[in-house]
Amino acid sequence: MFGHNQVKTVLARIASVSLTLAIASFSLVSLAPSGVALAAGSLHITGTVTNQSGGGVLNVSVTATAPGGTTTLFGPSATDSSGAYDLAVDPGTYDIHFDPPSGSGLNPIVDSNLAVSASQTLNVQLTSLQHTLSGVVRDSSGDPMPSMQLTFQETTTHATVTATTNTSGAYSVAAVAGVYAVIGAYATNPDPLGYMNIHNQLSISSMPHYDLTTSDATQDFTVPLAPLNVTVKDGFGNPVSGAAVNVYSTSSTFSLVAGEGAYYYNTGSRGATTNSQGVAAPLVFQSTYGSGTVCAVVSGNQICNASSITVGSGGASLLFQAAPQAPPAPTGLTAATPTASAPALSWNAVSVAASYNVYRDGQKIGNTTTTSFTDSALVLSGSYTYTVTAVSALNVESSASSPFVVVFNGQGPIVTNVQVTPNSISLNQTATLTADVSDSFATVTAAEYYEGTDPGEGNG
Repeated sequence: MFGHNQVKTVLARIASVSLTLAIASFSLVSLAPSGVALAAGSLHITGTVTNQSGGGVLNVSVTATAPGGTTTLFGPSATDSSGAYDLAVDPGTYDIHFDPPSGSGLNPIVDSNLAVSASQTLNVQLTSLQHTLSGVVRDSSGDPMPSMQLTFQETTTHATVTATTNTSGAYSVAAVAGVYAVIGAYATNPDPLGYMNIHNQLSISSMPHYDLTTSDATQDFTVPLAPLNVTVKDGFGNPVSGAAVNVYSTSSTFSLVAGEGAYYYNTGSRGATTNSQGVAAPLVFQSTYGSGTVCAVVSGNQICNASSITVGSGGASLLFQAAPQAPPAPTGLTAATPTASAPALSWNAVSVAASYNVYRDGQKIGNTTTTSFTDSALVLSGSYTYTVTAVSALNVESSASSPFVVVFNGQGPIVTNVQVTPNSISLNQTATLTADVSDSFATVTAAEYYEGTDPGEGNG
């Protein structure tokens, strides 16, 4: 049993100890940051936080919460430059949170329901933030371009992502947060726009950029195509069908977005074959094509443009004309002879002729697009020599045909010294009619006479 004074002493000591504990407890609360667990933890979770390239991530905040909770029980522990961390916890089950610093471009991660009964190692890899770039690819007419593969490159890491347009020309691609530029567009579909392989001309830093750093972005593209109407003619000026026409130029640049510069070029050729009218109309990129970049093959020989040609939104036209050639001379020239009618000439056709010139005694008397000609202007009887030449569509004339001579008797036989013996007769008497008949161009084989003034009343 304590004496009265002894009890008072013990109580004083107990009160002193209680006061001391209360002061200590107050000090701990006042020093603890808001929302952070009081316990330092007896166990250690250690490990390394890396990015998708395997590099350590600095300043990742590592904390422990109750499963499904949001209140921090232990931590934070921040990673060093190698990504290493050390989080002290008590035994229990926790959600371990890894929160990368703002602007890192990395996603936070939670390792859920981690049971901790002893110190352990937990390594994690953070994935990159992603945003979506989407839009529609159309041609110059506003029609969608399906099966077009677009390649985008990040301007800092140079990582690439690709997207392919659907039947509506739409594309969509998820990409790691960053700034991107189009470095290529590729299409293999033969119809209706044909093969194309588009590349960027400038360095990636100088190209138009599409920012996916903090959010999604939308960008439409237009492939600027227009017809280049190429007409191919042979040396006679006639259209050449089946001629191969090709357009190839890596220096002809164009834009994929209205208002942007001409930063792109096509590495492949654009081609077509001429139709029966000698015309090919390949769809080419709207640009300027230098000499020697547009070519056609005619009869095994290649002809190319001698000067530059600019293809705008309305297209452009180009003529390839082979060196002019004279057609072959016509053959088979003939006509009726002798003749009292206007000489009617005919001859065999020349396949490459656009028309024919007709000559009489070396003088041109007419031109015709057919293989016959009637010399209606001839008046005086005589013997005439005719020739014919073929004329090409380029107005190049052939040599003359073999000559053909026509005897023309436009006046007929000459009758002189007409006599009736006796010159006076009675009814039922007879008389004899004689005359001298001559013809310089033919033999007279028959004659007739008539009474009155109508030759139709003649008598043989």
